[in-house]
Amino acid sequence: MFSSLIFYLSSRFGKSVRRTRFTKVSYWLSIIAFVLATLAIALITTILNSMQQFQKERLLNYTPQIIVTFNQPLASNGQPTADLEQAYQLLSQSPLKEQINQLNLYAGGKFFMQVDNNLIEGQVLGLDNQDPQTRKNLNAHSKAPINIPEDVAQLNLAPSSFTLAIPESLAYNYRLSVGDQVTLINSEKSTYLPTGFMPVMRQFTISYIYQDQGLNNTWYTNVYDIARLNLERNLHQLNIFLKDPLAIDKLMPKLAQYLHLTYQGDFSYQGQAQTNKLAVTQASDWRQRLAIIFSSIKTEGQVTTTLTSLLIIIAILSCLITFSFIIVEKDRDIAILNVLGMPTPSLNKVFLLMVLGLLIRANIFSLILFILATSFWSHYNIYLNIRIPLQIDYFEVAFTYLSCSAIIFLATAIAGYFIIRIRPAQILR
Repeated sequence: MFSSLIFYLSSRFGKSVRRTRFTKVSYWLSIIAFVLATLAIALITTILNSMQQFQKERLLNYTPQIIVTFNQPLASNGQPTADLEQAYQLLSQSPLKEQINQLNLYAGGKFFMQVDNNLIEGQVLGLDNQDPQTRKNLNAHSKAPINIPEDVAQLNLAPSSFTLAIPESLAYNYRLSVGDQVTLINSEKSTYLPTGFMPVMRQFTISYIYQDQGLNNTWYTNVYDIARLNLERNLHQLNIFLKDPLAIDKLMPKLAQYLHLTYQGDFSYQGQAQTNKLAVTQASDWRQRLAIIFSSIKTEGQVTTTLTSLLIIIAILSCLITFSFIIVEKDRDIAILNVLGMPTPSLNKVFLLMVLGLLIRANIFSLILFILATSFWSHYNIYLNIRIPLQIDYFEVAFTYLSCSAIIFLATAIAGYFIIRIRPAQILR
C-alpha cells in the first residue's frame, strides 16, 4: 500500500516543511490543537465517570434500590411468615435474577434524628441479623458489591431494644458516642394528642458506630423496631439490591412486565393483586429519591461532550489548514512528480503519511500529559473543588484517542483527495 518511495518523499517533505517558518508554526499549532482536544475529552470523560462511580458507591450501594410491596404480610408480630420464602422465589425467578445481588425484608425510609437542637435527615434501614431468613444473598461472587457493612451485618440489633448503628462521620460531626440517646422522628406519620397532631417519634440508643470512609450515611436498626416507628405491625415489603444499580433504566421495565405492573409516573409501578394469592401490588426504585443527582451528572456529561466536540472540530480545521498550506507551498514539487509519472493517489498517500506522523506525535504528547495529570490528581484536585478518587477506564481512554485520530485522519484524507488535484501545466508554465 505504501511503497518505500512514498515513505521517503513523505519524510523529505516533512523535513522541508518544518524548515519554513510559516508552515512550521502551522504544523505545531495543529499538534497543539489535537493534544488539547484529546486531553480535554479524555480527562473530562474520566472525571465524569469517576463522579458517577463515586456516587454509586457512596449512595446507591447502601440505599434500598427496588422496593417491592406484596399484598400478603411477609412478617407479622416480629416473625417471618411462610409467604416470605415464596416472595424470594418469585423474585429469584424474575428476568433480573442474574442482576440481583441481595434480597432482604424491608422496613425503613427517610427519618429525622434530633441531636440537641439539630435535626439531621437520614436514611434508616431495618435489619434482623438474628434471623438469616430475612436476608437472601443471590450473588456468590467474591467481588460482589457490599450493600450492608460486614460488621453491621453481624451486629446484634435485638428487637424491642431500639438500638441504632450510625456511621463514624455522623458521630464525629455531632459528637455522638455509644450509649448516647437520640430521637428518631417520622415526619410522614403522626399521632393525635390533646395538643394536636404530632409526628411519630421514639428515643433510640446508639449501640454501634461503624467506619464508613465517608461513603455510607445509612443508619441501621432492628427491622421490627423501625416498623413500629412506621406504625406497621405487618411487613409487606422486600428490598432488591442490584449488582449494578445504574442499570435500573433497563432492568425496571423487565421486572414490571414480569410482575404485571403498570407505570404510574415518578418511577412508581402499580399492580392489581389477587386477594387469595401472593402477588406484588407496588414497586418503586431508587430514582424516586436520588434521580436528580444522577440526571445532573448525565446533563453535565452531555454539555461537556458538546463543548469538547468543538475542540475536535478545531483540531480537524487546524490539520486541514496545515495540509492546504503544505500543498500550496509544495505545488511545484507536486507538479514535477506528476509530470514524472507519479499518479495522484500516490501523491495523496505522501501527504497522508505526513498527517499520520503529526497524529502519532500529538498522541504521544497527549498521552504523556494525560498520565501526568492523572498521576498527580490527588495533589491538585482540591483546587478544582472535585474531591473524588479518579477511576480510569483504560478502554474508554484508548477509544477516545483512536476515535479522535480516525476522525481527523479521515477528514484530512477526504479533503486531500480534492485539494491535491494540481494541474502541472498551469504550475510549471
